[in-house]
Amino acid sequence: MAAPVKITEAHWTLILSRIRASQCVPFLGAGVNAGSNGLAGLPSGARVALSLIEDLTGKHVEDLKDLVTVTTDDSLAEFRDLARVGFENLARVSLHHQQALDQMHLMGRLREVIADEQHEPPRLLEVLAGLPLRLVVTSNYDRLMERALEAAGTEFVAVHQPTAGYDDRRQKELQAALAEWRPKLMLYKIHGTFLDADADGEAAMRCRPIITEDDYIEFLTVAAIEGRGVPNLIGMEFVTSTLLFLGYSLEDWDFRTIFKGLIEKLPPHQQRKSFALQKDPDAFWTDLWHKKGVVIYNVDVNEFANELAERLDG
Repeated sequence: MAAPVKITEAHWTLILSRIRASQCVPFLGAGVNAGSNGLAGLPSGARVALSLIEDLTGKHVEDLKDLVTVTTDDSLAEFRDLARVGFENLARVSLHHQQALDQMHLMGRLREVIADEQHEPPRLLEVLAGLPLRLVVTSNYDRLMERALEAAGTEFVAVHQPTAGYDDRRQKELQAALAEWRPKLMLYKIHGTFLDADADGEAAMRCRPIITEDDYIEFLTVAAIEGRGVPNLIGMEFVTSTLLFLGYSLEDWDFRTIFKGLIEKLPPHQQRKSFALQKDPDAFWTDLWHKKGVVIYNVDVNEFANELAERLDG
């Protein structure tokens, strides 16, 4: 099924009511940092992958077509999801990069490519920073959401997901800290983060970006384990809220594992309807997630941000 291009009034009513009741959890993906209105945004995952390939090959690459030309048979027309090439697979490319060089070089290169200090938070993040939310989840490594919250004067605590999960001591410390912090906003960086330059080496490695295939596999082994993966208080917000996926790929294995472990196991009458906004989503994924109670809209996240602000003001 093709994703609808206009959010229905009924769904707007649900989204706005859940936001006002602090029962909406935005999930932010790389798409929220894409450029708009003539402004350049942060590079996409595919662009980051090509930058890493330049390190491996010594060739300057402007676009994927400079590396390879792909011809797709007509019989795959309705299965375009299967006709992808590995050059755009950031997790696979990062694994090659790390093996050819080393992890410290990979982390340094990512910081260079994703230079968030040269960019301002996009309109969507500015809007979200002023909403009565209890939790925002982001798969992005950059600090644009933190800067948007600071600019809005919104108090928040950042939770950085360790690749290998939490041990018993750190889980208890985190639960106690989050329980004391509520109901203020929690910013959960599910794929880790770039810490400040003055952060100690142990903390920087513990919260390093989950980027290579090996990183994802390591995280997936603990993601749905209570007390090791997603912190309990954050998991509670997942199951009691409407999830709002913004520029976030619902193909990610880590989130699909969490969704199956926390939400799909709930009785149907306890599951909240959720929404995803993506540009030109694949019909296969639109249909798959519709069956799971997630409605995907073919809507630009920056346009959504403007309409959301207008409707909330109204």
